[in-house]
Amino acid sequence: MKISLQESMRKSIFRNLDFSFTPEAEYSENENFEFTEPVRVTGTVRALSGIVDLKAHAETKMRFSCSRCLDLYEREISLDVDERLSRETEEDDFDTIQLSEGDTVDLTDILTKDIISSLPIQTLCSEDCRGLCQECGANLNRETCDCDREQVDMRLEALRDLF
Repeated sequence: MKISLQESMRKSIFRNLDFSFTPEAEYSENENFEFTEPVRVTGTVRALSGIVDLKAHAETKMRFSCSRCLDLYEREISLDVDERLSRETEEDDFDTIQLSEGDTVDLTDILTKDIISSLPIQTLCSEDCRGLCQECGANLNRETCDCDREQVDMRLEALRDLF
C-alpha cells in the first residue's frame, strides 16, 4: 500500500488500514527465516504536510531455523507498529524515520522491516532446546549419544592421566 506525499501537502489524508500483503522475495529468501503466510495489517495512517503517522497491528506466520539444533519450526508473529515518517527531521529526533526524495511511501516495506527488526537475534525452537552434539552432530532433542562431553582445560590435561 502506497501513500502519496505530494497529495498530503495539499490536504490531510486519513485511511483505515485493513489489508494483507506478501513480503518481497528479498525478505523471504533469508536462510534463517521465511514468511509462510501473508502479513495481515489493521490500523490507521494519517498524512499531513509531508508527515506520515502510521499506527498499525501486523500478524503473520513465519518459519525459522533453530539456532541450536537447526530444526525448522513455525511461529506466529504479532507486532504493534507506531511510526512517524517525514522528509525533514530535526537533528536530535531519533523517533522519526527520514524519507528520501520521492512522491510515495510504501507502507508494506516499512511494515516488513519492522517485523524483521523485531525478530530475536537467536531463534530457538524452544527455551530448553539442547542443540547438537559438538562431537558427532546428533540432535540432542531427539537422541542421545555416547560422546565424552567432559571438557578439561588444556593446561590441566596432564593431570587428567594421573587420576
